Amino acid sequence: MNRDWFAERLAAARTAAIEAGAGEAASLLGTLTAAHNSRPPTITDFERYDDAVRMTATALSARCLVADQYPTMDHFWSDAAAQEQGLSDGTFWDTYEHGRRRRLEQALAAAYGAPDAVLVNSGMAGIHAALVTATEHGSRPLRLPARQYFETHDLVRNVPLGRPADPSLGAVAFLEPVTNAPTLDVNDPADLGDGTDRFVVDNSLFGHAFPYADLRAWLGGRPALVVESVAKYLSGLISGGVVYGDRDAVDAVRTYARRTGALLQGAALAYLAPADIRLARQRILSHITAADAFSAHVDKTLWHVMEPDPAHLHRAGIPARLRTGSLVFLRPLDDSTDCAAVVDRWIAATADLDQPVRLQAGFGWPWTTTRSYGVDRLNQPDGPRYVRISVGAVDPAHAAEQAAVLNTMAAGCKTPSHA
Repeated sequence: MNRDWFAERLAAARTAAIEAGAGEAASLLGTLTAAHNSRPPTITDFERYDDAVRMTATALSARCLVADQYPTMDHFWSDAAAQEQGLSDGTFWDTYEHGRRRRLEQALAAAYGAPDAVLVNSGMAGIHAALVTATEHGSRPLRLPARQYFETHDLVRNVPLGRPADPSLGAVAFLEPVTNAPTLDVNDPADLGDGTDRFVVDNSLFGHAFPYADLRAWLGGRPALVVESVAKYLSGLISGGVVYGDRDAVDAVRTYARRTGALLQGAALAYLAPADIRLARQRILSHITAADAFSAHVDKTLWHVMEPDPAHLHRAGIPARLRTGSLVFLRPLDDSTDCAAVVDRWIAATADLDQPVRLQAGFGWPWTTTRSYGVDRLNQPDGPRYVRISVGAVDPAHAAEQAAVLNTMAAGCKTPSHA
């Protein structure tokens, strides 16, 4: 599956490079295609693909203006109407309307199976805009599960949504299907109580692998705005967020984002490709397959593999096959294990592999990445010490090899107090 997905991605990217006039990118992608036919992609292939995307984006960005120029007002209004329909690549004002943005939003909506989508500057900007509009600027009460991802926790606790809440109005619930934290709480919409008549869902963990129709069924068919980070699976070259759902609800988010200058701008749009959007489900399923292989080869005498409770997944109606997407959470069974030292040794030991492991924040990178967590400012106050791995869209055999090296490197890594 991974090879088929990557080969199709290369072909589409080469066509886009030719259309953009990025000859060097087209040549590089042609070389990659020829080499790729005989083996699974390596980290070098992924990185060279990103190089080609940067070259193509540079060619596209070189023609971008914050505001396009027109010979007459008739041309201005005609192009403005075409931009709104995604029939023009231009913009009469970048942060207000952009034809390429609309075209990419149409591709995203189709890929998710949603009526509409809007692109904004970051995933957190998407969450904020969705919460503001879904709660009608704070008028509707907001309900939350007991635990949220640390950035979301910071946002909802410290950034007001607007007006005081009116308890007589229907509530808005915000949740992730499975919390991106080592507790891996399974969030059942039914647990948020009666009177919740709309939802905002952060689906960054699963992306296209948990499509809109399945999400709506999980929510009992109630209205929902779904938010994801573009940087997770769609493109690791830009920050961005996507909000998708029913057309009227998404249009309210678009209007709010337009008013606050939060719509994704043209220079970033140049890095997004319809083919990557179309192939995102295949790519994420490749990550999930590799993550399963990685987990299967972790030494269970050294590590506890933290996973969501299968019974809770079943009760909540979340497909068990999704588990935690590309993520693997490992807690050492020996409390004296120095997780940071394990990560450092693991990174060094895989440096010469076809698929080395990188120390990198975030998740959903095409290659495997990791970092350790402890009592620090990037963890929940009561968060445990653990290692989080984002398994790449790699061949399962490579994922198993990475896990085997981790097992070896974990031996003997003790915190200084236990040395």
